[in-house]
Amino acid sequence: MTKPLFIIIVLITILSSTSASRRFVGTHKTHNNINVVQQQYTYDIKYFEQTLDHFSFSDNLPKFQQRYLINTDHWVGPTRMGPIFMYCGNEGDIEWFAVNSGFVWELAPRFGALVVFPEHRYYGESMPYGGRDEAYKNASTLAHLTAEQALADYAVLITDLKRNLSAEASPVILFGGSYGGMLAAWMRLKYPHIAIGALASSAPILQFEDIVPLETFYDIVSNDFKRESTNCFDTIKKSWDVITSVGQKANGLDHLAKTFHLCGKLKSSDDLSNWLDSAYSFLAMVDYPYPSDFLMPLPAYPIKELCNRIDESPDGTTILDRIFNGVSVYYNYTGTVECFDLDDDPHGMSGWDYQACTEMVMPMSSNRNSSMFPEWDYNSTSYAEDCWDEFRVIPRPTWITTQFGGRNIKSVLQSFGSNIIFSNGLLDPWSGGSVLENISDSIVALVTEKGAHHLDLRAATADDPDWLLEQRATEVKLIEGWIADYYKKKKAVFNIFNDNLPKFQQRYLISTDHWVGPTRMGPIFMYCGNEGDIEWFAVNSGFVWELAPRFGALVVFPEHRYYGDSMPFGSLEEAFKNASTLAYLTAEQALADYAVLITDLKRNLSAEASPVILFGGSYGGMLAAWMRLKYPHIAIAYRKLKSIDEFFYWLESMYTYLAMANYPYPSDFVMPLPAYPIKEVCKAIDDAPDETSILDRILKGASVYNNYTGKSECFELDDDPYGTMGWNWQACTEMVMPMSSNRKSSMFPEWDYNFTSYAEECWDEFRVIPKPTWITTQFGGHNYKSVLQTFGSNIIFSNGLLDPWSGGGVLENISGNIVALVTEKGAHHLDLRGATADDPDWLVEQRTSEVKVIDGWIGDYYKKMKAVLSIDKGSLIAHIAKLEAEIYNLQNQMGILIIEKKEWEANYEEMKTNAESAELALKRDYAAHVAALAEAKKKEESLKKALGIEKECVSNIEKALHEMRSECAETKVAADIKLAEARSMMEDGLKKMTDANAKMQAAEALEADASRSRRAAERKLHEVEAREDDLRRQMNSFKSEYVFNFLIIT
Repeated sequence: MTKPLFIIIVLITILSSTSASRRFVGTHKTHNNINVVQQQYTYDIKYFEQTLDHFSFSDNLPKFQQRYLINTDHWVGPTRMGPIFMYCGNEGDIEWFAVNSGFVWELAPRFGALVVFPEHRYYGESMPYGGRDEAYKNASTLAHLTAEQALADYAVLITDLKRNLSAEASPVILFGGSYGGMLAAWMRLKYPHIAIGALASSAPILQFEDIVPLETFYDIVSNDFKRESTNCFDTIKKSWDVITSVGQKANGLDHLAKTFHLCGKLKSSDDLSNWLDSAYSFLAMVDYPYPSDFLMPLPAYPIKELCNRIDESPDGTTILDRIFNGVSVYYNYTGTVECFDLDDDPHGMSGWDYQACTEMVMPMSSNRNSSMFPEWDYNSTSYAEDCWDEFRVIPRPTWITTQFGGRNIKSVLQSFGSNIIFSNGLLDPWSGGSVLENISDSIVALVTEKGAHHLDLRAATADDPDWLLEQRATEVKLIEGWIADYYKKKKAVFNIFNDNLPKFQQRYLISTDHWVGPTRMGPIFMYCGNEGDIEWFAVNSGFVWELAPRFGALVVFPEHRYYGDSMPFGSLEEAFKNASTLAYLTAEQALADYAVLITDLKRNLSAEASPVILFGGSYGGMLAAWMRLKYPHIAIAYRKLKSIDEFFYWLESMYTYLAMANYPYPSDFVMPLPAYPIKEVCKAIDDAPDETSILDRILKGASVYNNYTGKSECFELDDDPYGTMGWNWQACTEMVMPMSSNRKSSMFPEWDYNFTSYAEECWDEFRVIPKPTWITTQFGGHNYKSVLQTFGSNIIFSNGLLDPWSGGGVLENISGNIVALVTEKGAHHLDLRGATADDPDWLVEQRTSEVKVIDGWIGDYYKKMKAVLSIDKGSLIAHIAKLEAEIYNLQNQMGILIIEKKEWEANYEEMKTNAESAELALKRDYAAHVAALAEAKKKEESLKKALGIEKECVSNIEKALHEMRSECAETKVAADIKLAEARSMMEDGLKKMTDANAKMQAAEALEADASRSRRAAERKLHEVEAREDDLRRQMNSFKSEYVFNFLIIT
C-alpha cells in the first residue's frame, strides 16, 4: 500500500501518494450530533461582515458573512469587566465544536463570562463568494483560506464586539482544541493586546518540518494499541500485506469490498488501507474513558473494545474478518450502518485539503519496526506534485514556522510569550507534536498519561476519572490567576472610572432656528450653566440669543450638575444626602459634562467641523474661561473659515520637509539643502529689503528648499520626484495618521481633522475606505507602554525633537532593554545617515549609545549561545582532568559511601513503606467513599422509579455527585501534592547517596528534612482522613434526607 501524506487535526483527511483525491474517511450518513447542541447549550446565532483579505486594501474583493455563536446568560456585563471566553473555530461547522466543548460553557457561570464561538472562514456557513461551490472553485477563490486570515477575522470580530458592548475593558480568554488550539496559542502570541491568555488543548504547533521525528504520530497510535493487546497489534501489522496480496488477485478487490461491506466498488487496495489507517488514528485520538459521539458513536476506551473483538474472534476466523470485526467498533458501533462509503465528509472539512497543500504541511512517516503500520517515508516532491494536480498550488512547508515560530520553541516562548496552557493526553497521537514541558511560570504544559484528544475541553460527566478532574481544576486555577492579575492591573482604572456609579440625566436647552447647519460649519454658541436652574440663566442671557441670527448659530444652554432638574441619584434629597453623594459636585466634573455633551451633540449633528463659542456670567463666566483653558480643542474664541488649495499644500509640504531635514550639515536627502536649512529660509525672508512684499519674501524662502542650486526656472506643484505615490495608497488604507493644526499655536492655517472628508478623498482617489483602527488592531498602540513592557524587548526608539514626527514617537524608556534616545537638536532619522566630519558631538554620542546598546544585545546573544555550543578543546581537556581527579578522590571514599549507602537504603525503604502505607490507606478510604457514592446512586435509582420523576432526579443527583467528586478531587490534589513532596525528598536522599560529589556532609540534614516531611505528610493524611469522615457524614445526611423524603411521599 502507499502511505497517506498527512492527517488533519480533528478529523483526518487522507492524501494518497498515488492519487491527488482527498477523502474524509468513514460514513456518517445516519449520524448527526450537531442537532443535539440546542438541547445542551443555548446561544444566539449572529453574522458579522468580514473583510476577505485583511492584508490588502483592494475594494474589489467581496465581503462575506462570518457566523458566530454568542451567549450572554451568565455575563456580569461590561461595568464589572466580565470576561469574554472565545473558542477559536476549527476546520468545520462551528456548532459541532460548540456542542463538544462543554468545558467552556461550564466555566461561564463560574466566571460570569460571555461565550462566543466564531466560525472559521471557508467552513460551515462562513463561506466567501456567496456559497461553497464558488468559494472552492479554484486556487484563486481559495487563496484567502489561511490561518493568518482566520486569526485576523477573530481579532476584528472580538474588537468590534467589545466596542459594541462597551466592553473594551473586559479580558478575553481564548480556548481551542487541535487546530483550534493552535489558533488559540498563535493568537495569544500575535495579538497579545486582544487576549490575556489561551488554553490550547492538543495543539501540535511543533508538527512541522522535522521539529519532531516524522514517525512520532504513527508510533503513538501503535503504542496505544500495543498497550491494550500485543496480539491485536500484531494482527493489524500483518493485515496490510494480506490486503495488498488479496487485492492483487483476480476478483480480489471485489472480495475485499464484500468482506468490509463497502457500498461501492473498491478501486484499489490502497483506498481500503487508508480507510483502516484513518479508523485506527481516529480511535487513538478519541480513546476516551467513557462513551462518546464526537466523531462517531463509540464505547468507553474504544481501542480496548476493538482489540477485544479481534482477539476474541472464533478460531478459524480469517485475519480480514478479524480486522472487519474490530474496525466496526469505529464505523458501526450502533450496528445501524449496512454498508460503508469511503468518500463521505459529513462535517464539511474538505477545505483542510487546501490548507494542507499550502501552509499546514505536517510531514509524517512510519517505521515498520516501531509501529503497526507499513513502512512509509515522507516524500516532499510527490506531496507537492499531488497538491499541484489537485489545486494548482505549491506547498510552503516552512511558512508556519516562519510566521509563528516552532524551532527553538522554548527560547521563543520564554522571550515573547505568556499565559498559555498547552494541555495534552499522551494517548493522543498529536501529543507528539505538542508542547509537553513547562516553558515558564505562565506558559504551562499539563500532560495526562491516559488523556486523549482535547478531552479536557469536553463537558464534565459522572464517569470522569480523577486525573481528568484534577487537570481541569488546575486549568481553572490558572485561568483564575490570569483574570485576577488583569483585574489587579486595572484596579487603578477602577478607582478613577468607577462604572458602578449611576448615570444621571443632564438637562439642556437647544435652539436651531437660526443655525445655517453643519455643511456651512455653522457655529455653536454654548452658555456654561451656573449654580441654578438653566432656564433662569437662559432668559437672562439675551445677548447670546441676539447674536445667533447674525452668525447663523446654534444655541445650547446645558444645566450644571446638581442644579435645576439635573440631579444625580434620582432626586435632590438623595443627591444632597451626604458628603459621599455630593462628592461629584465640582467644577472639574461640570466642565467634563459640558465637554462630553458638546462632543456628542456635534457628532450627532454631523457638526464636527463647527466652531464652538463659550459664554458665561459670574460662576458661569469662570467656567467658560476655565473650559477654554482646559479644553482648547473643543472651544475657540473666534475662527475663520479656510480653504487649502494646491499652492498652500505645496508650501506646507515644503515647510514640513525642512523641519524633517533640518540637518547640521549640507545634505540632499529630500532636496539639495544647506546646513540648518530652516535658518537659511528664515534668513532669506528676514533679510529681504523693506519694500519686498510678503509673497516675494515667501518665494525667497521657498527657493532655499526648491531651488537652492539655482537651476530651476519654475516649479511644478504636483511633481513627485521621490516616487512616494504609493504612500498615498497606504495612507488611504491602513496608515491613517490624523492631524490638525491650531492657528494660535502654529504658523499654519486652522485645520480640524475630519475623517468623513478624509475618507471621501480616499474614495475619489483610490475607491477604498480607510481603516483608521486597523494598525492598532493588528500591532497594538493603545496602552503601548504596558504592551511593550509585557511583550517587547531589545528595541531602540531614537528621535530628534526638531523632527515633527517625534511627537508620535516613543520618547521615554519602556524597560531596561526598550530604550528611547532623544536628542534636542536632532532631525528626521539623522542618526541613520553616514558619519561626516561636521557631525556635532551630541550626534556622535547618540550613535555611540546606540552602538553600545546593540553591542549589549549581541553580547547577550553570544552568552546564550555559548551554553549551547560545545566547549573548546583546551577547556574540555582541563575539565576531563578535573573529573579524573575527583573520581580518584571519590574512589578513596567509596568504602565509607557503601556503609552510608546501606543506612540510606534502610531509611529510604522505611520512608517508602510509610508513604506507600499512607497512600494505600488513602486509596482504601477513597474506594470506600466511591462505594458509598455508588450505593447512594443505586438508592437514588430506586427513588427515581418510585417517584416517577426520573429525568429531574437524575439531573439533580448527577450534579450533586459531580460537585462532591470535584471537591474530593481537589482534596486529593492537595494530598497528592504533599505526598509528591515527600517522595521528592526521598528521591533527593537516594540521589545524594549515590552521587559522589561531596554530598555526605549534608546526610544528617537531609535525613532530618525527610523526617520533617514525613511528619508533615502524616499530618496531611490525618487532615485528609478528617475530610473523608466529614464527607461520610455528609453522605449519611444525604441518604437520611432522601429516605425521609421517600417516607413522606409514600
